[in-house]
Parts: sequence; structure tokens; C-alpha cells
Amino acid sequence: PPGPDACALLAPLAEDPRAPLELAFPAALGLAAARDPRGAPRLLDALRRPDDRARALEALAVLGPAAPPAAVRAADKIARGWLVSAVMRVRAAYALARMSPETGLPLLDALARKTSPAVQDAVADARAALAALAARDPSH
Repeated sequence: PPGPDACALLAPLAEDPRAPLELAFPAALGLAAARDPRGAPRLLDALRRPDDRARALEALAVLGPAAPPAAVRAADKIARGWLVSAVMRVRAAYALARMSPETGLPLLDALARKTSPAVQDAVADARAALAALAARDPSH
């Protein structure tokens, strides 16, 4: 992840509403990799773009509890969406489990009951990632 000096350069770009998307979104991803929430508004915007949604969810997951409350609400909406692919719903539930375990873990449990092997595999992968993360860093 970027260090403090790099984050100091990325933050103004991610926070500038006039910055081009092709620069601001990667800046927000970089900030999230450093667990710096200053790019969260750009990540929230990216949730509305199908091509960027998965990366934005992953970045918000990295922020964990430092993600803004709006991120929890947005990921919850995706995880419960009727018109959202089941695998994307699992990604959103995983992000929720990182940001707000009390919200995301029950959604992963519900998704695990789906009969689709792809969904069951995605849930198993999400749970394995959560377990590995907890073993490595109990605070996240």
C-alpha cells in the first residue's frame, strides 16, 4: 500500500470533484489500500458503475470499520438486490462483513443456503478470506 507521502498526494486527487474519473478512482483505490478513508466518496460513486463495482467493494472492504456509514448502506443494498448477480451479492456481503460484521455475516449465511454451486463457492471463498484475515489481523 502507499505510504503517508503517497497518500498525501493521492488524497487531493480523490477528493477533487473536478478530477477526471480515470485519475480520481485509482487514487481512491490507492488510499483504501493504505486504509485511508479519504477516497471513500469516490468509491461510493463507483458502486453505481457496473465496471467498477467489484473493485470499489473490495476497496471498501479493506477500509473495514473506517468506511463511512453510507458505504455500509450502499453495500447492503447491493447484497440484497434482486437485479444483482448472486456472485456480486456475495462480494457485497463480504464487504459488509468487513465494514459491519453484524450486518454482513448474516447475509453471507443466507447466501450460503442458495443452491447455486457458484454462489456456494463464492461464499466459501469469502468465509475463507475472512478467517485468514482474522488469523492474521484480529482487529479486521
